[in-house]
Amino acid sequence: MADAAVDGQVNRGHKAVKSGRGAREKKRAKKDKRDGNQKERHNSRAFGVANTVRTQRSIQRNLDRAQKKEYVPLSDRRAARAEEGPPPVVAVVGPPGVGKSTLIRSLVRMYTNHSLADPTGPITVCTSKSRRITLLECPNDAAAMLDAAKVADLVLLCVDAKFGFEMESFEFLNMMQTHGFPKVMGVFT
Repeated sequence: MADAAVDGQVNRGHKAVKSGRGAREKKRAKKDKRDGNQKERHNSRAFGVANTVRTQRSIQRNLDRAQKKEYVPLSDRRAARAEEGPPPVVAVVGPPGVGKSTLIRSLVRMYTNHSLADPTGPITVCTSKSRRITLLECPNDAAAMLDAAKVADLVLLCVDAKFGFEMESFEFLNMMQTHGFPKVMGVFT
C-alpha cells in the first residue's frame, strides 16, 4: 500500500488567485501579452544622473582621452629639408690671431652644447628644428677670402679691437665692394 501511494501520488498546486488586485493585474497582463499591447515599464528616475556636473566632466574626460589615442601621421622632416635647400654658409674671415676659431667654437657651443677642439673644414650646425647653418673658417689670403666670399651667404669679418683694421681687411673690403658679393658684418674681438 505504501508503494502504491508513493507511485500514484498527485500533489495539489497552489490555489489560483481568482479575485482581488493581483488577479486583475494578472488577467490584464495575460490579455495584453496575447493581444501584443504589452506595456514596458520604465522607471524614468531609476537610470537618472544624480550629479550632472560630475557626469559632464566624466564625459568630457573620456572624449579627451579618446582624442589622445587618435593617430596623427607626422610629416617626414627629411623631405621638408630636401625641399628647403642647402643651409646658408657663413664664412669667418680676418687676420691671424683675432679669434676666428674662438668665434666658431662659441657659436657651435651655443647651438649644440658641445665643445669643439679644432674647427677645421665646414661645420654644419642645427640652429632650430628646421634650420641649419654652415660655418666656414677662411685663411688669411686674399684669394682664399675671395673664394670663400663667392660661396658664402654671409661673411663675418673679425677685427682686433685693440689693433684696429689691418691691410688685409681693407683689401678684402675693397674686393667685396668692387665685386658686390655677399653681406659683410664686422665683429670686433
